[in-house]
Amino acid sequence: ATIASGTTFVHTVRVNGANSAITCTNNNAGGTGTCVDDVNTVAVAAGDRVSISNNETGAGVDGPSMHCAIVLAW
Repeated sequence: ATIASGTTFVHTVRVNGANSAITCTNNNAGGTGTCVDDVNTVAVAAGDRVSISNNETGAGVDGPSMHCAIVLAW
């Protein structure tokens, strides 16, 4: 999908319903856009619930499609 001009997406990793420090902002207007946070980390334990919050502001997208990945390391 192409991100419309003036649209911003903020993706935040959440653990047990709380925002973590892992976040990225995608505002690549006119392109498909990607974002990566390879600096911040968060500790998770067995049984923790991990989710991704996606907040959009602006004009929207043409045919929205989003793919997210979380890399877990021990």
